[in-house]
Formats: sequence, C-alpha cells, structure tokens
Amino acid sequence: MSIDRPVTDDERRTRNPRGQGWRLRDDLLLAVSQLLDEGVSPDEMSLRAVARKAGVSPMAPYRHFENFEELLGTTLKMRFGFFAEVIMTGLCFDSPTADQAHEQLVIMGHRYVEQGKANLVAYHALFDSSFVVDAEELPGVMLFESAAKLFEIVQTPMDPQVATNIYWCGLHGIVSLSRRAVPIGSSATDERLVSELADSLIGPDARRQLLKPS
Repeated sequence: MSIDRPVTDDERRTRNPRGQGWRLRDDLLLAVSQLLDEGVSPDEMSLRAVARKAGVSPMAPYRHFENFEELLGTTLKMRFGFFAEVIMTGLCFDSPTADQAHEQLVIMGHRYVEQGKANLVAYHALFDSSFVVDAEELPGVMLFESAAKLFEIVQTPMDPQVATNIYWCGLHGIVSLSRRAVPIGSSATDERLVSELADSLIGPDARRQLLKPS
C-alpha cells in the first residue's frame, strides 16, 4: 500500500487555535492508529507519512515527538490499553471461586483471539516490543498479572507465572498461525482450542470439579 501521495485540500488539517497544541498530539496519535486499521505495517510508516495522514506539515510532529519511534510507541501503548480493556471488561478478580476463575480464563482467551484476528497488522505491532520505546513500560503487564492470579486460584500444577506464559503463547499461536499455517490433524474451532488450552493448565482438583455433573 502506497502512502506517499500528496495530501489533498479536503484532507488538509485546519491549524489549531493558539493554546490548543494538545490537539496536534492527539491528531498524530489518531493518524498512526488509522494507518494501522487500514492495514499499513509500522515498517511502511514514517513521520512524514503520518503527518500527511493527519494533514499537517512534515515538521509539525517534532513539536511533540522526537522521532517516529516515539510516536509509534506512544500509539501502541494507547491501543494496548484499549485491547486490555476489551478483554477484561465485566470480569471480576476480587476473590473468585475456582470455577469462576476458570470461566474467566476462557472468556479472556476468547476475547484475546477475537481482538487479535480483527486486525492482524495492529495485533503484531502491539506485541513487537521493539516498537515500544520505554522497555520498562512494556504493554501487557496488567493482563499477564490478572491471568497469573486466576491460574493461582485454579491451582495450576505448575508455577502460575509459567502457566500464564504458556497460556499467552498458546493464544498468540491461535491468532498468529491462523493465516500463516494450515492446521494439521485437527479441525478444532478457535473456541475449542481456547477452552482446551485453559483446561490443560488447571489443577486436577479444579478439573474434577468441572467434570462433575451439574
């Protein structure tokens, strides 16, 4: 996709009133987000291309961002916040029972896969840490810690941190491999794969509880 075309008059952005420079920053973040939604990989973007998308001069972004990497990293942190919010909305992490914790792991997994597959370009950008400028503020910490807490409640037979890493790796594989590889030996749906993944990581007592007739 080519994004190095001249901006049209209709697309040209009106100058912000004095004292409203924050609008420029928001417009630039929105421009990067829109490019991701259009399927443009970060590798195809540049500060000049983002400025063109926002309808501003090529030098305008430097008022708020040192370089494209900083602008992209800020955008991805913002988008990951939305990603995490969708996954965790409506879930309760305040002393759930083992059954509730298991159910929430499955719900989180389903939402993760759904969100990831909705825009694979944006998804892979979110999980490429090289795009995040501040390595100490990598996105995903809140999601990871929440899942680890749930795995502790369902009495996973392994370290909850290890179980959580396996869980995220499994979800990432379901999203990433769907269009990059042909499933071998199984026609399982995403829903079943997520459920089986969660079931495989819970403790034997919790698993026996799930198998009890209702």
